[in-house]
Amino acid sequence: MIPEGRKRFFSVYMTSESRLEQCLYGLEKGFKTNSLTWETRPEEDRILLILKGGREGERGEYLKRLEAELGGCLIRNGNIGPAESLFRLLKRRRHSLCAAESCTGGLVSKMITDLPGSSSVYLGGCVAYSNRIKQKVLGVAEKLIAEMGAVSKNIVEAMAGGAIKLFDSDFALAVSGIAGPSGGTIEKPVGTVWIGVADKTGVARSRIFRFDGVRADVRKKASITALVMMERFILGEDQLDIVSNW
Repeated sequence: MIPEGRKRFFSVYMTSESRLEQCLYGLEKGFKTNSLTWETRPEEDRILLILKGGREGERGEYLKRLEAELGGCLIRNGNIGPAESLFRLLKRRRHSLCAAESCTGGLVSKMITDLPGSSSVYLGGCVAYSNRIKQKVLGVAEKLIAEMGAVSKNIVEAMAGGAIKLFDSDFALAVSGIAGPSGGTIEKPVGTVWIGVADKTGVARSRIFRFDGVRADVRKKASITALVMMERFILGEDQLDIVSNW
């Protein structure tokens, strides 16, 4: 038995267990150690990676190589979900957050408000499922929706900006996509999701994703990704470097 103190726990986001294990097996070929082992455990919103044994330097080098494969923005120290990681950052910096959701239908808000004490940072969310609500509540221009379509860069950035005004928040995230099983097109197939983040100064960023899976999978992956993007944006890091074979 390896002493509990010699275990290190890490949370890996936006990555399947099979993808993570593929990377880990690949690292073993070029990393010589007889005492460092690993195991993975799927959680609801992340994969838990447990490094066991080895010296501290070995564990650090192993993690460094894994980050080079997956991207450091997808790995957190400890057993922590993406909503809690974002929540801790917001609370530490005394920032407030709100959300504007379409295809996720309030799932982002649920993930955040499931956490005790989330009311100290989370002001609220708007489920703007119809274009009419995007216009009337979030102030998205009807002409913009007609020209760009509801699932687009311009719309999620406008939704995020509208949410900040609505809730008087420091930051906002917005999600709009096609969760399926119908509604997809050749240009925007099922699984296409735009995610936008913005701050109260008017700075906004957005990115398109294409998620695999059934409707529930797309909604969950979009929600988790939005939380990760929001955290990176607040930290001032380029969330557009996120690469996922999820």
